[in-house]
Amino acid sequence: MTSRGPETWARYEADLEAIFDEIFALGDGRPVVLRTYDSYLPWGPLKTWETCDQLRVCAACFGEVADAIHRAAAKRGVPVAGYSAAFSGPEHVQPLPSAWVRGDGVHPSESGAEAPADMMADLGYETVAPANNIGRPSISPDPPAHRA
Repeated sequence: MTSRGPETWARYEADLEAIFDEIFALGDGRPVVLRTYDSYLPWGPLKTWETCDQLRVCAACFGEVADAIHRAAAKRGVPVAGYSAAFSGPEHVQPLPSAWVRGDGVHPSESGAEAPADMMADLGYETVAPANNIGRPSISPDPPAHRA
């Protein structure tokens, strides 16, 4: 098993910040509509994690990924849809809401497929722009006109 210590998550977080910075750079100083979502288990904790006694370890790993996404996005002012808590609970071990899963226990139902889209839409379309030309964004008060 490969160790995933704090340096792994610090590197991942820095990589995410670099991705956000590159997106802002591609915008050439213009505001952009930018959103992200955290890591989640669309099917809930896997039964195999329980049978091999790795539920705590795997859930902690998913939690670290989600936390790194939130930290990097916060540093750059990028709104985050909180899929992780919605799908897997704050400890990443709760089963999915039954209405979100088909009878096979794995695939999303229609409402389960709509839930992530709704969470992303709830973030709105306010633009994010780099502030002070250093890649750190600020939220622009004027959202772009929506195109149908």
